[in-house]
Amino acid sequence: FIYIVRILIKIVMSNHHLATEYRQKAALTRFYQALTYAGTDIDKEERLIIINSLFSRVETGLVKTDTSN
Repeated sequence: FIYIVRILIKIVMSNHHLATEYRQKAALTRFYQALTYAGTDIDKEERLIIINSLFSRVETGLVKTDTSN
């Protein structure tokens, strides 16, 4: 019973983490769209930072990954 409860807690926490992460990505997307719509000049480095953060991999926390690269 305790094992099932621990798994359910992990799944709920993972879903919460993913929802928060994608809300932030959606806000960043809207911000980038607003900048381009307003005609603001965005440097190549700034554009790379935004694109990399939008399309970066999101860790769910359910599977342990090796981050020693």
